Amino acid sequence: MESLRALGISSVIAFVVALGCGAQPAPSAPATAASKDDACSAKANAASSAIRSVIAANQSCDKDADCIFVSQGGCVDQCSGMMSAKGQAAYDRASAEIATKYCAPMRADGCPTPPSPPCAPPPPAKCVAGRCGT
Repeated sequence: MESLRALGISSVIAFVVALGCGAQPAPSAPATAASKDDACSAKANAASSAIRSVIAANQSCDKDADCIFVSQGGCVDQCSGMMSAKGQAAYDRASAEIATKYCAPMRADGCPTPPSPPCAPPPPAKCVAGRCGT
């Protein structure tokens, strides 16, 4: 009788433990991958927006020679942009900040490097109505 009682208690304990172990939800791999892709895209978009803002803020010119082309490489998937040479220091600061704030974390997080878009050679830089343009 004593052994049947011990066997019954052991069976109940084993059942409760097994039930409790199976109640935990399995991690969802696709959601994790999607959220990583979303995080990578958000960083790439923020980097691209930051460099475009600097270029847009530095457009004033008096003559064609005042305008330069700048690269938008690194973790920014854009072709070169035209801006005023007077804004080169601002562009360099922004590029360094983008590399630290967005590109380095993207590499650390395993984000893929954005593909380089097919870019045509830049046209001659021109100052048109006081703004760098083509």
